[in-house]
Parts: sequence; structure tokens; C-alpha cells
Amino acid sequence: MELSDSWTTVRESHALFLALTYILRSQRNVKDILHSYLLATHFDPNWYKAWHTWALANFEVVNHLLNQAEAKAADVMGTTLVPHIIPAVQGSVHLWVHVALIKPCVQGFFRSIALRSENSLQDTLRLLTLWFKFGAQDEVSHAIASGFSTVEVDTWLEVIPQVYYPFDYSPVPLTYFVQIIARIQTPNTNIRRNITSLLTDVGKHHPQALIYPLTVASKSPSALRKDAALAIMDRMKQHSPIIVEQVRSRI
Repeated sequence: MELSDSWTTVRESHALFLALTYILRSQRNVKDILHSYLLATHFDPNWYKAWHTWALANFEVVNHLLNQAEAKAADVMGTTLVPHIIPAVQGSVHLWVHVALIKPCVQGFFRSIALRSENSLQDTLRLLTLWFKFGAQDEVSHAIASGFSTVEVDTWLEVIPQVYYPFDYSPVPLTYFVQIIARIQTPNTNIRRNITSLLTDVGKHHPQALIYPLTVASKSPSALRKDAALAIMDRMKQHSPIIVEQVRSRI
């Protein structure tokens, strides 16, 4: 083994040791838990466990703070607060919680998913929770958009309603989550833009997984939902015209 290879092995082992040290330290010192997990990701940036643990710790803290803030908001709304002030109070809860924690939490989950492309459904679902709850905020929206390019597009197949569609038979829906398609008509610009971007990318790689739920959405009585679905289908026709026309003719 050359000296350079030996030094690389020693350096990687040392980084892993330091990362593990900070993980173990955080279990003994709750006060420094987030900082310790962050240091673990710095000392071994390619270790899935470090990124997953750091993101999950932030996620749990966010949930805890959100529950506390919503409880306080409920106390305020239980007083003589005038009705038109209530939405402002509820909105300020999400804004206050996200500022320091949501962006690194999103980045951490994207990194952990990228390092462990298989069996990452739970992290993906947590990421979706953050996206749909806080994605209206510009900083979070930018973190989401940037993260799309860091993970495999197949990551999203488990959270998009898929169908097996042999064109000689009727479409058979599979029992997958419908979280993304269900929000295609969201009125918030940031969230809707990211959904459109993601579904367009998925449609390029897996048109058969996307075309049926989009076709159903395109027949919705909601004009916003219908227009959003048709816009994505028009993009899909550029690279998969046969699939689009076959499915649309059968529904």
C-alpha cells in the first residue's frame, strides 16, 4: 500500500472515530445534542447514520417546539381575541419554529436519503411533512428545491400514487401514498412550484408511474388542480406522447 493510501485510510478511520464520539457524547449530554450531531456530520460527511441522526434530532425538536407554540396560541385564541386575528397567530407559530431549525433539518434528510437510497421511506415521509408544513417560507422552499438534485428520482416513487398500466387492461392502482399529487393544486406559490418541478422530473424518468394519477387530477372539478395536472402532462407529451395519449383516451 502506498503512503498516500495509508494516510487516507488513517484519516477516514479518525473521522469515523470522531463522528462516533460525538454521537455517543450527545446521548449523555442532552443540552448539546444538536451541536454534537452536527459535528458528527462534519467529521464523517459520508456517514448515513450521522446525517440521519442529526436530521431526526432536529425533526423531533421542531415537533416539540411546534406543539408548545400551538398550545400557547390556543391559549391566546381562547381569550377575547377577535376572529380575524386568529389566522395571524396560527401563521406566526410556523414562522417562529422554522427559522433556526427547519432548513438544516431539510438538508439533513436530503443528505441521509442520498447516502442510503434504499429503505429511506421514513426519512422521505418526514421530509414531505416539513415541506408541506413549512415549504411556503422562502428559505425552506429554496432548501427543498436544491435538495431535489441530490437524491435519486426513484426516491419519490414510493410517495407518488403509482399504477401498473399494461395498455391491454384497466389501470390497477397500487396502495402508495398520495401526498404529493394531493397537493398539486395548493394555493401557495413556493410549494406548488416545487411540486410541479418534482413531478415534471419524475415524469421524464417514469412516465408510466405518473400519467394515471395526473390524468385523474386533470378531470377534477377544481380548476386549479385541473390546470396544474394538464401543465405537467403537456410537458410529458414532449418525451412520452404515446403513453400520455393512450391513458387519456381510456379514462
